[in-house]
Amino acid sequence: MKARPTSEAVQVLLGDYIDRGSSSRQVIDMLIARRRNHNLMLLKGNHEEFALRFLHNPLLLSQWKSIGGLNTVLSYVKEITQSQGIDTRFSVEGDEVAVGVD
Repeated sequence: MKARPTSEAVQVLLGDYIDRGSSSRQVIDMLIARRRNHNLMLLKGNHEEFALRFLHNPLLLSQWKSIGGLNTVLSYVKEITQSQGIDTRFSVEGDEVAVGVD
């Protein structure tokens, strides 16, 4: 930016924002916040594409889980329960996630 100033810079981000650990929700929240003050082009990666496919066909859970989808689901469940002051525990068996209250 210093070498070639411009009045309208566009930041291009290359996808795969989710399924990379336990912070998928926080990554998406950060991108949403950044978009408020910056001109962003957010490209969808294969992980986002698979999440959208799962939302239309929940039978794809076991496949999505194999590339990290369960971490994404849990990041949203944990955020919701923590924001409501609910102390929870999570267990995973097969393609099911159980959420219990401590």
